Amino acid sequence: MKKFLYKTSGVSSTAKLIDAMTEQARPVPLATLRRHCQDLPEWERDMGYATGNQTGLRLVDDYAVRFYRSRYNGKPCYYIDHSSIEHIWTESH
Repeated sequence: MKKFLYKTSGVSSTAKLIDAMTEQARPVPLATLRRHCQDLPEWERDMGYATGNQTGLRLVDDYAVRFYRSRYNGKPCYYIDHSSIEHIWTESH
């Protein structure tokens, strides 16, 4: 079961929390986020990426995007660095 839910973005957080998260981040493939982040497909659609049989830019093909695992505010997280804005999923309990 996917247990990471979308929490926030870097523009809605604090520099202190974002800096701590990015300093300890480890790159991961998009497939890892797909396995763990429950609402990633909705985020992709909301961001305008092509999904399913749609034509257009897919998240995996976007050169301005990177994927990471880290900790946000003490909790395990995954995040997408999308054009230098962090979009963060944290572990739910």
